[in-house]
Amino acid sequence: MHKAVVITDRGLIVLAATQTAAALSPRGPIEAGDRLSSHFPSLDEFLASTNTAPKGDPLPLGDSNLAVRVLAAGDYLTFEFLDQSERAGETEALMRRVAMLEQVIDEAPIGIMFVDKDERITAFNKQQELNSRVSREKVLGQKLGDIFDKAYKKKPVMRAHHDFLHGQLRHTWMRFDHYLPQFYNKEMTFRITGFPLMDGDGAAIFSDIEQDLYREMRKAEKRGEELRKSRQYLSALLDASPNLVISVDAERRVLSYNRTAELALGYPASQVMHTPVDRFFPIDEIPTLQEAIASPGQWYGTFHLIRWDKSTILIELTATKIKNSRSGREIATLLLAKDIEETNKLRQNLIQSQKMSFLGQIMGGLAHQLNNPLVGVVNIAEMLLTTVAQDDPGYAHIKMIKEAGETCRDIISRLLRFSRRSDKNMPVILDIRDVLEASIDLISRHDLFKGVTLKKHLLEAPLIHGDAVLLQQAFMNMLFNAAQATRGGGTITVTSTFRGAANWEVEVIIADTGVGIPADDIPRIFDPFFTTKETDKGTGLGLSLAYWIIKDHGGRITAESVVGQGTTLHVFLPVIRY
Repeated sequence: MHKAVVITDRGLIVLAATQTAAALSPRGPIEAGDRLSSHFPSLDEFLASTNTAPKGDPLPLGDSNLAVRVLAAGDYLTFEFLDQSERAGETEALMRRVAMLEQVIDEAPIGIMFVDKDERITAFNKQQELNSRVSREKVLGQKLGDIFDKAYKKKPVMRAHHDFLHGQLRHTWMRFDHYLPQFYNKEMTFRITGFPLMDGDGAAIFSDIEQDLYREMRKAEKRGEELRKSRQYLSALLDASPNLVISVDAERRVLSYNRTAELALGYPASQVMHTPVDRFFPIDEIPTLQEAIASPGQWYGTFHLIRWDKSTILIELTATKIKNSRSGREIATLLLAKDIEETNKLRQNLIQSQKMSFLGQIMGGLAHQLNNPLVGVVNIAEMLLTTVAQDDPGYAHIKMIKEAGETCRDIISRLLRFSRRSDKNMPVILDIRDVLEASIDLISRHDLFKGVTLKKHLLEAPLIHGDAVLLQQAFMNMLFNAAQATRGGGTITVTSTFRGAANWEVEVIIADTGVGIPADDIPRIFDPFFTTKETDKGTGLGLSLAYWIIKDHGGRITAESVVGQGTTLHVFLPVIRY
């Protein structure tokens, strides 16, 4: 039979009844206004012993075959009458429904757990076991915060759980990352939601691992790691380049800047990134730079770059467009700069070396041509001295001719020995300080050094191999040149030092406070017969001979000068390595 329903007030006065209820009463149809207990006298006893709250199964009604469930709603009571024979079937159906619901909950593809009002776990499905990596046997009856203490301590989880219990976050998903190192090698992204159960009996909590999000996160992390390694490799590759590598955007702002550029220009990358590259170029060369960057193809040319100290270096620049491989859109311009200043110096040194080699050949031939007449002059002078008395007025003049001839012959002999590079003329071990002391001692009494302050700072250094006479001649030529530049009223400083094991060179510095040399003339000062002096003040061979001698000793010589402030010569000679 279908359920019969009767609605009454608290005094059991019938307000309404279904048609099925009319057949229940042995006293006839139940109508509005009847007192329900007049149809069912046992109701008074039933109501006296039963809580009328809306819960519980139908209970037997006296000795009748009926069962009744009473539901209270404010000032009204609802009576549901059931046939006792149908109750067993309803209970079985209800149990099947409960079992079905339990199976659905247990097999649900999302984690589900129930907690009571004391936050003890009362249900825990299979998916929650997988998510939490803990069996339900270990958690049932346990407090939620004790089982998931690390996750529970996360403030978002604590706040969400409180909101679930109090119905303030119903069906709203909350995400958080949690790390379970014994199961996952990375943090997993969890999400939870829930709602309170009836009558404050606890809450249902749903949890899930965002597998798709997790996989995408892992893919993104892998791609990010690969990108990071690729960028590190590219950065290391660019830093290893001997050339300056700078990339700029369409507004000529710096996008990349390698280590070579940092060292060459003196600006760290942190000061340069995303700033205009124009700072490195002279103002008059900016239009050419604009042309280079605007060029659709590769552009080649030379520029001067400005260092942090305002000095400049000459570079050869290649400008190339960088395009997106998919869209073909230009994304940057690569500026590859090669420092050609050193290349130019090497080229000039090679030319200078060739000049000196040619000078050596000339000087060797000239010395050979002069040697024979000088031998005759010396021999004739010696013969005349034997025939002229010492008190003869001409004796002193003949002796001067002989001594001058011998001096010239000695110099020519050394030049011949030097130009021929004979194995018989083996170099000896020298202390550069001794060579410099001897050179300074020989020239310091010369009239040219009157009024000149001569300073020396000769530091201890490893020994060198060399010809003492030729090295003295070289340093004397440099000192004479410096004295002429000071014009008898300046300072000449001679310094010697060891440049360290990295270079294995002795450095000699001869600095004067003279008139200086124009920048355009610096590359030519070692050329034979080149001089800035007046016609009768020099031949232009002093520095060229010094260059020749130093070069033959395996060394090198450079010069720097500022007009009106003076000139500095740097001589580098290799030391003996034991």
